[in-house]
Amino acid sequence: MFHEEEFFTEVKGLNEAKLSLLLFLVSPVIKSLVLIGGKGTGKSHLAGLAGSVTGVKTIHLPHHATWDRVFGSIDFTASLARGEEVIEHGLLKKADGGIIIIDDIHLMDPSLITVILSAAETGKVIIERDGLSSGYQTDFKIIATLNQDEGELTPHIIDRFSLCAICPAITDPILRRQFLKEALIKSPGDLEDSALTGTNNLQRDMILKACHRYQYIHIPDGIVDLITGIAFELGVKGHRGEIAHSSAASALAALNERDQVSIDDISATLQISLQHRKCDNQKKSPPSHGNDKNQSSSPDSENKKEGDGFSPENQYEDGEKDESQQTQYPQVPAPDQVFAIGEIKLTKNLIENKENKDFCVSGKTGRKGTSQKISDGGRYFRSKIPSGKINDIAFDATIRAAAPHQISRSKGSSALSISLEDIRVKERKRKSGRTIIFVVDSSGSMGAAKRMVTVKGAILSLLKDAYINRDQVALISFRGQGAEVLLKPTRSGMTAYHQLNRLPTGGMTPLSSGIYAAINLIRKIRRKNPHDIPFVIIISDGRANHALSDNEPVAEAWMAAAAARYEKAHYYIIDTESGYPRFNLAKRLAEHIGGIYILFDSINEEKIVQLIRQERE
Repeated sequence: MFHEEEFFTEVKGLNEAKLSLLLFLVSPVIKSLVLIGGKGTGKSHLAGLAGSVTGVKTIHLPHHATWDRVFGSIDFTASLARGEEVIEHGLLKKADGGIIIIDDIHLMDPSLITVILSAAETGKVIIERDGLSSGYQTDFKIIATLNQDEGELTPHIIDRFSLCAICPAITDPILRRQFLKEALIKSPGDLEDSALTGTNNLQRDMILKACHRYQYIHIPDGIVDLITGIAFELGVKGHRGEIAHSSAASALAALNERDQVSIDDISATLQISLQHRKCDNQKKSPPSHGNDKNQSSSPDSENKKEGDGFSPENQYEDGEKDESQQTQYPQVPAPDQVFAIGEIKLTKNLIENKENKDFCVSGKTGRKGTSQKISDGGRYFRSKIPSGKINDIAFDATIRAAAPHQISRSKGSSALSISLEDIRVKERKRKSGRTIIFVVDSSGSMGAAKRMVTVKGAILSLLKDAYINRDQVALISFRGQGAEVLLKPTRSGMTAYHQLNRLPTGGMTPLSSGIYAAINLIRKIRRKNPHDIPFVIIISDGRANHALSDNEPVAEAWMAAAAARYEKAHYYIIDTESGYPRFNLAKRLAEHIGGIYILFDSINEEKIVQLIRQERE
């Protein structure tokens, strides 16, 4: 019986990832594998060892690769020389019979990822761009790495991966010490030779024999029923999970030199084949690829996880401190409650008068549609006659414009004569959905008048419409001692519903913690997509009564707001303060953050939705 820890000995630990990689190499049905882990966990190193095991060629595909580089396009140099269209194949054709490695796949264009995964599954690439219609056959596999601290993939894309393995960091001091000692003994050249060698010849022969044996593996009917039953119980949608599970189990049986799949094979491959596809509507929460506790978004924890996390220290404004410290607010936490989700009937009418008397504009706003015309990047969707400086030439349109004049022009030694008036440039656009971040005060004061019912309903209503508008919605809750990202950016209504349904209300109001959590989430979003300017809605009465440092809570909240103002985002502050006296602290918060101030009592659930639709339109 084989042991995965004996393979890829250059990488310490990561037994689950090693098993996934071995099954990936053995089964021809398993076309893709994603390794999820933090920085320095060895996932990229392990992915790079895949080719050394069987001698299969590997091609590294950068996450910033263009569509033309990946799929292919017209070779204009050859086309002009020959007088006919010549196709230049992309990296997917060059990877035929090999493995493509994509590091930091979360930074890649999601639409590009989807097409690449589809090509891996079908073995076909269709090119429809720049007036070109062509295609070719290619057979390749994909290994991708993902760091969830920097970004994520949508559930749809994650489901497209056959296998998914977690690469946790080594926390055992003894193992870390052992690894360091081995690294110090070996020279850099030894490490490189070890990486190139991979496993020894005996292990390589074992993998090659398993590849041959795989096609003869039998899956009993009882095991088939078990696989489908497990997928049903986990709420796995579609059939990719069952196919991946059965293929992984067959590969494991082949590695163990058996002729049929056993229950042990099913159990050993369950985690890597089905857990990333588990539906959220089950009783148990879906597995998290990474440390869930790191989702706590207080600045201290974020600073440990990311270098750009905020801290309230050294951000203080003396004038604000003196003014805010004059008023002290009671810090008596209310008991936790869980409110229902309000029902909302959406309308398509936008708010007619944006400058309503209940709106206090203080700062910047923005308008954005579902697509943006941009000067670089994006999809080429049409050509135009240039005005001003000529760049990004549309060669296909230029050739078409020049073609009718070839008879009357002197070509000389060229196959094609092009004049200045023939030049056309590309006009590009990029689909641009918006990320809407709700920063919700779920302290005890939000239980008054059941305000949380309205807030929950508004968030869910946006999610129902998010798919059409390509919007994502995130939810940050702050209460008690800090803030937590309850819902990462998603279009999944089911995920949002369950998170909202379980959202409790009660405790103190750590407003600054919620704002700092929003800052860190904005930065993550913009690292992945610099064109995305998030839409942040802060729902609170502004009465902060818990600080992250020794500063006065309200002053610290204003300090956090001043820091958030420098992030590229649009802010709306919805004031939930009620009764008298009114301290108007949320209004002051809007001034510090540079956002739009709205009284909660002046709007209802429908108007919250309309407000965001107006901004999007």
